[in-house]
Amino acid sequence: MKIRSRSPATLVLLASIPLIAAIDVLQAGIPVTAPVTGSVATCPRGRDETRLMLNWYAQGRVITRTRWALRPYIVHLPPSYTGRQPLPVVINLHGGGGNKELARLMSCPNGDLNNPGCLDRVADCEGFITVYPDGTSSPRFRNIRTFNAGGGADGYACVSGYACTEKVDDVRYFTDLIDTLQKIYNIDPARVYLTGFSNGAAMVHRLACELPDRIAAIAPVAGGNQFSAIDYCTPVHGMPVLEIHGTDDRCWPFAGGPQLCGGVSLPGDFISTPATIAGWASRDGCQATPVAEDLPDIDTRDGTTVTRLSYPGCSNGDDVVVLRINGGGHTWPGGSPTLPLAMVGNVSRELSTSRVMWEFFKAHPMR
Repeated sequence: MKIRSRSPATLVLLASIPLIAAIDVLQAGIPVTAPVTGSVATCPRGRDETRLMLNWYAQGRVITRTRWALRPYIVHLPPSYTGRQPLPVVINLHGGGGNKELARLMSCPNGDLNNPGCLDRVADCEGFITVYPDGTSSPRFRNIRTFNAGGGADGYACVSGYACTEKVDDVRYFTDLIDTLQKIYNIDPARVYLTGFSNGAAMVHRLACELPDRIAAIAPVAGGNQFSAIDYCTPVHGMPVLEIHGTDDRCWPFAGGPQLCGGVSLPGDFISTPATIAGWASRDGCQATPVAEDLPDIDTRDGTTVTRLSYPGCSNGDDVVVLRINGGGHTWPGGSPTLPLAMVGNVSRELSTSRVMWEFFKAHPMR
């Protein structure tokens, strides 16, 4: 029975918190061998701003502060930003147990923020704004942050941890965040895009279901649409989706089911990638059977290859695509791994997630 809901680091912690809420607390580096274009490699770096969402509201003579005061976010502005022209925005959500800083590092080969493969560095050259929000921290673990991505009934895991069990209204949080960004910066409301990893990816799926009028396209990495497993996902218009997921992902299994990594996990099942994408293909009016294309094996040493699964015939150009990382683990392809590879599996060097997702976003403004 479905439930309708429409309301607008260290390894020592692993034994104490759910693994899906701790998988992003360590970073290690693996270089990416995918070619780097000269323009990206030489593009001047933009600037960072860390902000608090301290919207103050007057209620009579009483001034009250929003509930988001403890959830700061980082904004990275490309060197081309002057405030005179509206720019696209890519909001990147960290995984369970991570934070805004780790979300940035994960997109970077070797965790190096100056590497041209970083999402920020692609933004510097391509002229879009990146935003990294913080999830909710629990009273016990202040640096372990999660998003309420759904689940928690009918045998499905509550993703993820504290934010889900406490029913944090993250849909309202992201509504307020986008509203705040529009007030502070000159952003293009038709080109607001979402990406995220694991718990953050699942939150991206939920927001695409519940805030489709604010989001042009999504590119989740290593996380499925857990929200749709027990709630209605009925966006008012189509949603372009690029899903990137490894077949050997042990923390969010590609085929769904319980977690198999690390010996510590959330109770319940995780929705599969095929079920997640079949749902989006149906909502977007695509054909049910995808067209498969095996991409060239760029790095024969990384233990992975890539198959592109494209669902044809989607309505209004709302493409639905899966980059299936054959042999890939619970990792960000082309970026930094999280916990030890024995726990999370291979990091693919076959592609730069940051560049691939931007090319997808660039082709899909809101219609």
